[in-house]
Amino acid sequence: MKWMRPSPKQFNIYYGPGGQYRYEPDFVVETADMIYLVETKASRDLDSAAVKDKAHAAEEYCRAVTAWNLEHGGKPWSYAIVAHNEVRLSSSFKYLMSNQAVVHQMAMELK
Repeated sequence: MKWMRPSPKQFNIYYGPGGQYRYEPDFVVETADMIYLVETKASRDLDSAAVKDKAHAAEEYCRAVTAWNLEHGGKPWSYAIVAHNEVRLSSSFKYLMSNQAVVHQMAMELK
């Protein structure tokens, strides 16, 4: 339905020790039934500690926003990381979401 590239400081998602770092997603995409925070990353960086920390913080952000939205008639939010080599001019959003990196496995490795 809609998508946008957030402007600087539009999203303030904090991560790292004591929340010392600020993270902004690359895109926000709204579909008929969901809102996605979407991050594109080089495939070689998907296993980096920084990417995992940001993913964990973004998932927590989506959980909090979803809880609030569901109580107030809004849509749930979901976080997605897409490897750069999955993105092509002909890629549909459905294709990208079905081929996203598995964030849950990444977050589990943090513990």
